[in-house]
Amino acid sequence: MTTPTDATAPTADDVRAALAEAADPARAASSARFFKTGPGEYGEGDRFIGVTVPATRAVAKRFATLPLDGVGELLADPEHEHRLCALVILVARFDRASAARTRDDGERAGLARFHLAAVRAGRVDNWDLVDVSADRILGEFVRDPGAMDAAARAGLDLALLDELAASGDLWERRVAIMSTFAFLKHGDAAPTLRLAERLLDDPHDLIHKATGWMRVRPPGGPRDAHRLPRRERPADAAHHAVVRDRAPGPGRAGTLPRHALTAAADGDRVARRLARMVRMSRTARGAHILITGAAGGMGRMYAQRAVAEGAASVVLWDRDAQGLARTADELGAAARGRTQVRSYAVDVSELGAIAKAAHKVRREVGDPDVLVNNAGIVRGNRYFWESHAGDDVRPTMLVNALAPMYVTHEFLPGMIRSDRPARIVNIGSAAGTLANPRMAVYAASKAALNGWSDSLRLELQQAGHRHITVTTVTPSYISTGMFHGARGPLLAPILEPEYVVDRVWRAMLDGRPLVELPRSVRLSRALRGLLPTRVFDRVVGDGFGVYRSMEEFRGRG
Repeated sequence: MTTPTDATAPTADDVRAALAEAADPARAASSARFFKTGPGEYGEGDRFIGVTVPATRAVAKRFATLPLDGVGELLADPEHEHRLCALVILVARFDRASAARTRDDGERAGLARFHLAAVRAGRVDNWDLVDVSADRILGEFVRDPGAMDAAARAGLDLALLDELAASGDLWERRVAIMSTFAFLKHGDAAPTLRLAERLLDDPHDLIHKATGWMRVRPPGGPRDAHRLPRRERPADAAHHAVVRDRAPGPGRAGTLPRHALTAAADGDRVARRLARMVRMSRTARGAHILITGAAGGMGRMYAQRAVAEGAASVVLWDRDAQGLARTADELGAAARGRTQVRSYAVDVSELGAIAKAAHKVRREVGDPDVLVNNAGIVRGNRYFWESHAGDDVRPTMLVNALAPMYVTHEFLPGMIRSDRPARIVNIGSAAGTLANPRMAVYAASKAALNGWSDSLRLELQQAGHRHITVTTVTPSYISTGMFHGARGPLLAPILEPEYVVDRVWRAMLDGRPLVELPRSVRLSRALRGLLPTRVFDRVVGDGFGVYRSMEEFRGRG
């Protein structure tokens, strides 16, 4: 089907036909289950034809000039994807009417009223339909009515959001709180906090989740600091922060008086707590961070980044007591009292030492919000049968594979009990995804780490602990001295540590699950799955030089 030309206005039937072409009955059945369409569920009676969201958006883009009458027809359809497509078209139309060059406040007001009528008619009746449109149309107009006089914008103000929040209809209440997202994007937390107080006792979890996704942007912060990436938002976290404050001791909570909300916008404890949760998305300010292998190299660089961003505390672990003391002194001087820097001499190859140090950290600092499992050693330039079981194999497996598990096992329960966003970063290696001669034990240790780390990520998601994210890092060789003498294969040059630290740090804050550096690591992994083993050995191992990269290795462990 071709997109109608300007001479032929598109119709609702054109959109329906385009969506039908992309429909998938199997996906329709899956979507019906996902959006809870069974008897007594929140989406009871909703019908799906099985079109993906990207495909729906593509159809909406093709028929962006659909007249409002056609949009209204689609909104009246029982098919969920028809209504979603209509709302996407409506949002795009409102965006055009709001753009500087094409600003039309009359058009904006008309579209806002059109959207409100659809909400009140029960056409915006599932959470994705609300979330795709509420803040983009109704919320944005309430925030910025433009040059419209009072009569023209009557009924489209903050009082409307209060009215919707008091509605007996689930979706009208969700429209109310999601509309305040428009204010949050521009640094105004007051409407969200006011409605959050009203919705504290709402009987439906979809309202608490929507409230929990809201983020308060600190004054002067980046425009996108109001939230974590959508896929990583911890449901209920911010909403719970409104009514709960962490008391001394892990896992204990005390209740805040409701009136605390009224002062939140002025910077009281609730606002600071919410703002701290925001900043986790773009900075580590106010976070408690523990880094292993922190006496030097990249561990020290992670610590420097934490101090520079204003972390509340930075805890350093390393077996090198002298190097640890020097790093702690350096960081303490740089912090100038803004960040508490604590160091503990710990041999992470010893389970008992880890347990003892963890106990001290919990007692003296508290559970960390960010755990960076950075400690690692390498023994190389020998074939496996030439390595020593006690001096090479055992310590490599203990430090690289088991220590991150032991350390995480100590602190993860506290992270789970807390409602604060938390991050776990596990520094693996590309060697754990790609076998390489002369580093068999190292590759085995990192393969174990990579597998455990990503499994932990999935377990936390499955168990509902979405306020904790796990980032697995698989870099190629880095010029820290640890791999001195190793040669970078074709398409995988030796990486600069500053570059790696920056990429890892930003990925950690964003909650990304995997960091592969450089990009050729991902290519090698893909080729490993596509090519027969012998062909892969010839092309990547010999052709790219991967299998010869450790021949001149003489780095430190």
